[in-house]
Amino acid sequence: MSPLSPIPRPEDADALRPCPYGECEGDGLIVDEESNTARPCRCRGRLIGQAATRRTRSTVPRAYRNVSFDRPPLDGVDPAIKRHVETYLRGLEDNLTAGRGLWFFGDDDDAKAGLAMFVARKALEQGWSVAIYTVPRLLAELRATFESDSPDSYLQLFERLCAVDLLVLTDLGAQRQTEWVLEQMHSLVNERWQDGRALVVTSGVPERERDDLEHALSREISELRSARTKNRGEADLSRIAERLEGVVQALRGLESRPWADPIDHLRRQVGTRTVARLVAICDDPIPVMGPDVQLSSAV
Repeated sequence: MSPLSPIPRPEDADALRPCPYGECEGDGLIVDEESNTARPCRCRGRLIGQAATRRTRSTVPRAYRNVSFDRPPLDGVDPAIKRHVETYLRGLEDNLTAGRGLWFFGDDDDAKAGLAMFVARKALEQGWSVAIYTVPRLLAELRATFESDSPDSYLQLFERLCAVDLLVLTDLGAQRQTEWVLEQMHSLVNERWQDGRALVVTSGVPERERDDLEHALSREISELRSARTKNRGEADLSRIAERLEGVVQALRGLESRPWADPIDHLRRQVGTRTVARLVAICDDPIPVMGPDVQLSSAV
C-alpha cells in the first residue's frame, strides 16, 4: 500500500483529538502493524478540513455562541423552521458528507444569522471544520490577497474556503454587484458544489425596489404640491396624478408579496449560474420573516 500524505495541522496541535469513530489514534490513519501498512480512517476527511480552517474565520461570533431555540433571537422562530433545522442537525453527518446545506432568507436579520450560527456551532461541536464569513467581509479578504504585502495568496485562501466541511455565508446579496463579484461568488459556490461540500447561506429580501418606489412617491407628491402652488394647468395635474396612481399600484403589488421572489432577487445580485448551484446544494430557500409577516406555507 502506498504511503499516505501527512495531514497538515496547526503547530500547537500536538495533542490529537480522539477519533469520532474510535477507529484510529486521532491522526486519520488506521495502522496494520502486522503488514506495516496504513489506510485512511473515516475521520481523515474531517482532519483535512480542520487543517484547512487555519487562517480562516472559524469562530462563531460572541453574540451567537449560546444561541438556542429557547432564547432570542430564535425563541420566536416559526415552529416549521425549527423542525426543519432540527431534522437537518439530526442527520448532520450524512448531510455534510453529502454536501447538503441550508439557505435562510427574509427580513429578520437576527433570526437568520442565529439559525446559521446555531448550525455552525453544532457542526463545530461534532468536530467538523467550519468557516464563517459575511459575504462583504469575505470579498474584502479575497481582494486583500492581491496586495503585494499580503501574507496570504488568493489561491491559498480560495482553497481553504473550498476545503472546509461547512462554509457559512451570511448577507449574500448585500454586496455591490460587479463582474468581479459575480466571478468570485460563482467560482466559490461552483467549486463547493463540484466537491460535494455543504453551504449555509443567509440572504435578505429585495429592499431596493421598495426604496425606489417610495422615493418616486415622495417626488410625485412634491411635484403635485408645487403644481398646486404655481397654479399649473389641468393637463399637468392630470399627468402627475397618473404617475402617482402608477407608483401607488406598484407599492400595493409589493405589499401582496412582502418578501418577493428570493431566487429571482439573488439572480440579479450574484448571477443565475451561482443561484442554480445554491439551490442544488441548499434546496429551496427557507423564509425567516419578522413577527409582522405571517408565513403562508410550511417549510
